[in-house]
Amino acid sequence: MYYQNKVGALQQIFGVADVEVKPHSVRVGGAEFPVRDDVIDVMASTADVAEDIQYTFGAEWQEHRAILPEHATEFAQYFDLVDLRSLRDARVCDLGCGSGRWSFFLKDYCREIVLVDFSEAIYVARDNLRRADHCLFFKGDVLSLPFARDFADLIVCLGVLHHLPVP
Repeated sequence: MYYQNKVGALQQIFGVADVEVKPHSVRVGGAEFPVRDDVIDVMASTADVAEDIQYTFGAEWQEHRAILPEHATEFAQYFDLVDLRSLRDARVCDLGCGSGRWSFFLKDYCREIVLVDFSEAIYVARDNLRRADHCLFFKGDVLSLPFARDFADLIVCLGVLHHLPVP
């Protein structure tokens, strides 16, 4: 059970003390979230999610799952304004993580990473970060996450916001 030693982190992320890790789910207060392949599914419902977009993004990252050498260069360009050394004790959240490529490069700089994606791509991210035990994986809609208000020290959201169905 991947989350057995992460109860404290889950309590902070959800903002509640009542967290129980079970073999195939995590109970948070009165809610029960299924866990599959170390991914906690916090999707409240898919009623507001455009299923074609969700499917398309999941399919894209399943097709292009590898972390490539050029991603390191792109990471350096995107994160050139961030003092990466200052993240040593930080919880970083990667919203709309896709394949987890940015978190793959962040993993060596921060205490903990919370990865969130609404598509099947979250399972690709899990595979790409299999050796990083300080990552927590959530399948969820960035517009309706059941997390505490200040659950992360830094949130990154690259290539996502322009796809959201909001003004």
